[in-house]
Amino acid sequence: MRVAFHTLGCRLNRYDTETMMARLSGGPTHGLACEIVDWDAAADVYVLNSCTVTARADQKARQTLREARRRNPAAKVVVTGCYAQAQPAALSALAGVDGVFGVGERDAIADWLPRLLAAEAPLLEVGRPERAAPPLRTRALPAGEVRTRAHLKVQDGCDLRCAFCLVWRAW
Repeated sequence: MRVAFHTLGCRLNRYDTETMMARLSGGPTHGLACEIVDWDAAADVYVLNSCTVTARADQKARQTLREARRRNPAAKVVVTGCYAQAQPAALSALAGVDGVFGVGERDAIADWLPRLLAAEAPLLEVGRPERAAPPLRTRALPAGEVRTRAHLKVQDGCDLRCAFCLVWRAW
């Protein structure tokens, strides 16, 4: 079985994609031999690891999913990542999407891939992920230091739930 991966978003997403690829390339997966191929190649399964930090990121994810479906209409098309975590119902309702898996389900790709191949209807598996980092704690700046912006790893988000940011909904 030929599996193609594509990553949108941050370095953490790239790392997670590499981890999923490694899980499938280590020998037969539940009796399925997997070959990792380029996203532009013909594949049996296309896995998009998505981002949702902006509306543009969501749009790019939907466009990428449509491109995969056009490339091979018989293939299974899957979305995972932050967009899948934040808006699973909207993604599962998209024509041509065969599976939506949250950020907590990425590590189990070897388990859900056989179920995906056998499924007649789209699979939707999105649980609440374990937080990768402890909640953001505020701290005072050292004396004499003035900054108007704090440093924040975007992929970890924060607990402030700003209206313009969707990362907190995914994590």
